[in-house]
Amino acid sequence: MTLIYITFLSLLGVLLAIDLIFLNRGSHVIGVAKALRQTGFWFLVAMAFNVGVYLLYDHHVAGLGGPAPAIASEPVQPPVASAGKGALHDALMPENGREAAVMFFQGYLLEFMLSLDNMMVIAIIINYFRVPAKYQHRVLFWGIIGAVALRGALIGLGVAIVSKFLWVLYLFGAFLVWTALKLWRAGDEEPPDFEQNLIVRAARAIFRVTPDYDGERFFSRLDGKLAITPMLLALLVVDVADVVFAVDSIPAIFGTTLDPFLVLTSNCFAILGLRSLYFAVAALTRSFRYLKLAIILILGFIGVKMLLPALDLIPGIQKAGIDFHLSPLLSLGIIAAIMLVGIVASIVNPTKAEAEQEGSGNATDSTRADNDRRNGS
Repeated sequence: MTLIYITFLSLLGVLLAIDLIFLNRGSHVIGVAKALRQTGFWFLVAMAFNVGVYLLYDHHVAGLGGPAPAIASEPVQPPVASAGKGALHDALMPENGREAAVMFFQGYLLEFMLSLDNMMVIAIIINYFRVPAKYQHRVLFWGIIGAVALRGALIGLGVAIVSKFLWVLYLFGAFLVWTALKLWRAGDEEPPDFEQNLIVRAARAIFRVTPDYDGERFFSRLDGKLAITPMLLALLVVDVADVVFAVDSIPAIFGTTLDPFLVLTSNCFAILGLRSLYFAVAALTRSFRYLKLAIILILGFIGVKMLLPALDLIPGIQKAGIDFHLSPLLSLGIIAAIMLVGIVASIVNPTKAEAEQEGSGNATDSTRADNDRRNGS
């Protein structure tokens, strides 16, 4: 089993090298068109990997998906809801390649959707520290490496806890519902003052900080002494922001699958496309006024989905034989539908500012046309 993780991390390293060496070599500004093309490329890479997931789990390579049917000598007993690893555990573990592929895509789509909100926060951070446009991809690249390492550690910790205390999933579900309600009531908040961030204050206390950027360097010299640049401060805050978002997203993905390999790989592939996604989102998310609402609904849905199996523990409901476990395919359909409705509603009903801007643009075009007619006459 360890070999499969080493192989995946090696593949991840190769993909990061392709991103750094071939797709985004040197310091340059990434336009929206290029960002969208690269986002599509990383999506196709993730889907190609999902084909591999199907094959790996369907043939039970390295023990993925449980023991192969050929060596299963005894019939499997039906799960008991009150047992330590009962129906809830079994419903979140893939039994074949098809279920594994659906769970991977569900986790990928969930992380992708939650990452859109993450990207808006990262955009605020980068704008706050005034990172030059041609160096922003460098901050995002190293931010992605830090995110993979930090999330890998959090996922490992989460899997270890859930494997021993399955009831923690109900706490995760309650936490997601509480988070959704908190986001619903919060509305639009004032941009934070990152200078008051604990990491920024600690960095300023330990290191000298240059007043200006020194190219794309994270470290520089100030009066002959080692100093850090504002770019490193931005990188530190980006990684901290990702950890904060992981506190929401990792419990959410445990609501789609408990398979540690699927949790890790779907997270990593969602993160892999974040750098190109950022440049597209920074330009386009202003148009998606219902994006935050869609994210809130998805978090709430996953939380409720994780809490529903607890009803099996009620004797009356248990005797009635009602199944409260949503299939991976149904969950995927609901998440995709919420995401699609949020995007379509945003396009159909743009923000007031956009409508005014469009009206202003039309008025400007009309005025220009009138002037042209006068000049022509």
